[in-house]
Amino acid sequence: MESGPGRVHAGTHGAGQIRCDEVELRHPLGITVVGGLLLSQLLTLCTTPVIYLSMERFRMAVGRVRVRTRAALGLRPATHGGA
Repeated sequence: MESGPGRVHAGTHGAGQIRCDEVELRHPLGITVVGGLLLSQLLTLCTTPVIYLSMERFRMAVGRVRVRTRAALGLRPATHGGA
């Protein structure tokens, strides 16, 4: 396959067209990227406390069940390494 002047001209014309389209697409792409970053930050700031509080409530519920189970079985209360 030989590459003649027609191929070179077609290739450079296509590259110029892509560059023009690229400039036109850069602004909406930037808005999308910045919007995505802001949305992800907002979701992180909102969901982190909710997850933390849910896990804390779950831990407290498990602790209550553990105490009731030990009491029902007549076992001593568990000590937590304190003095």
